[in-house]
Amino acid sequence: MTNGKAVINQYLEMSSDMYEQIWDMWMSNRGILNRSQVQMSDFYRNYLDQAHQANSDNTRAYDDMVKRVMENQTQMLDFLDTSLKSVLKPVQFTGFECMNPFCKKSDE
Repeated sequence: MTNGKAVINQYLEMSSDMYEQIWDMWMSNRGILNRSQVQMSDFYRNYLDQAHQANSDNTRAYDDMVKRVMENQTQMLDFLDTSLKSVLKPVQFTGFECMNPFCKKSDE
């Protein structure tokens, strides 16, 4: 009987060691999964922060471009206004008559 008790004790000891190793393996895998989840969360947070920053930069650049276009357009209109006024200033329009045949028809 002592031989049977020894076998049972040996079996119980082996199964206890096996369960401890399985538990350690599960805990190790849980730690690995937890670290992976933290890394993925950090990765996506960084990605979203970079996307938000890029969007802000693009919006700022677009607004700056629109502002420059408006300033250039205003300068061009001022230049054309000044140029036309200086060119047409000496010309006097007295007794302007419409030479276009459509004007004559609309007057009738």
